[in-house]
Amino acid sequence: MKKINFKCDRGSVTKEILNDLKKYSRCEGIKNPLIVLPDVHYKRGEMSPTGTVMISDNKIFPGFTHLSLGSGISLWAIEAEKNLENKIINSMKIFFKMLQKKNKQEIKLNIKEIEQTFLDGANVFKKKGHLSKKEIENIENNGNFRKKYKNLLHPKIAIPKYLYNECLKNWGYLGHGNAFAELHSVGKIRDINFFKEKKFEKYNYFLIIHSSLPGTFLTHYFTPRWGLHGKKFLPFEKEKWNFFSNHLKSKESIIQKNNYFPPASKYFSIPFNSYDGNLYMSAQLSLINANIANRINQGLNFKNILLKNIKNIKMNLISDTVHDSIQKVNAKKNYIIHRHGASPSVYKGKNQKDNSNLVIIPSAAGRPISICKSDFGSKKTWNSCSHGTGRIYDRPKLKLKKFNNKPIDEMIKNGNKILYNKVDLNTEHPKAFKKSSNVIKILEREKIIKKIFDTKSLFVLKG
Repeated sequence: MKKINFKCDRGSVTKEILNDLKKYSRCEGIKNPLIVLPDVHYKRGEMSPTGTVMISDNKIFPGFTHLSLGSGISLWAIEAEKNLENKIINSMKIFFKMLQKKNKQEIKLNIKEIEQTFLDGANVFKKKGHLSKKEIENIENNGNFRKKYKNLLHPKIAIPKYLYNECLKNWGYLGHGNAFAELHSVGKIRDINFFKEKKFEKYNYFLIIHSSLPGTFLTHYFTPRWGLHGKKFLPFEKEKWNFFSNHLKSKESIIQKNNYFPPASKYFSIPFNSYDGNLYMSAQLSLINANIANRINQGLNFKNILLKNIKNIKMNLISDTVHDSIQKVNAKKNYIIHRHGASPSVYKGKNQKDNSNLVIIPSAAGRPISICKSDFGSKKTWNSCSHGTGRIYDRPKLKLKKFNNKPIDEMIKNGNKILYNKVDLNTEHPKAFKKSSNVIKILEREKIIKKIFDTKSLFVLKG
């Protein structure tokens, strides 16, 4: 059987990426082939190339996933007249100020409700009447990644105390890196029939939120390679040991924990049915739930700002998916899917009624976003698709790279407006990303997706 299935331009697969993929493909328990998507790229320090998917048989490979778990993207549709654009943009400015201050949240959750998001995810908002049943159904796994698993540990037991407290401290914030909230209008329509079928013609504006909750760095704890360096290295390793010393349950779990510390290899697995397997799944699924809830919370905050400032306006959540996760995909066979920078692309046939087949593919800040539907080829990629267009350059290298135009000048082309705070915009320079058209071309050629329409960026919030 083919060990690696390249659904991408081979020119984007560097020697570093290929070497890493080959090593993962040889690990015991891997269900070949590994899937490599068109947005594949390598980020220094990450555990595997971004834009890859791996299936294992009853084994968890924590070293394959992103440093931070639960990052994803929400698509909100806004029903408003075109002449309201300036008022909606003013609401985005209010939203930006709110994101900087935790106590300015429009949707107020007390500490018990925030802690409940680790268990119930976005369903906390359904109970409070902020999300409809339909909106919950538009979220991957109905907004709760823990629900289909049995005997999971409580989040306060499974998640390292430091990470748990970081999540609480950062609740409401947008996140780091390429986290963004963008206001878009409808751009070029490709599939007019599906556009009308999904009733997109009702909407003149869209809010797209790409975020992760700061503090979900579970990979720090479950791999030997990641941790703090220099003077902070030993204190962090001590913190790791203090956490794992509370989870020494058997000879098997003691031996397993040797893999989490230097000088172990990152190419190791945890048996899914072991204590440590349950510990890891309990922690990462809980963190994903909190991430989803935080992202939905941001959208609901913007919705409340809109409703306060503009009459006769409606806003609904039509999609939310996670692109860094580990999940069980086959209960009978115990198959485990590892997605690192890969969005779900669910194809159920031509008459699919729900929104689980929507795929949102963003590009660089201020550029059009492609709204797509899954096609039958996604079955060959384990229902996975590119989560974006991907980078050309490694982010650390971008801090030193000089472009002809400043990133802010590139982002505000074509009428864009941007607000940002304490972020290195050079690492998000539009010219650091692959061309969206090239990525979409490959995905459509492989019949993984079909584009419905592109959006046009109006306003960007960063950091």
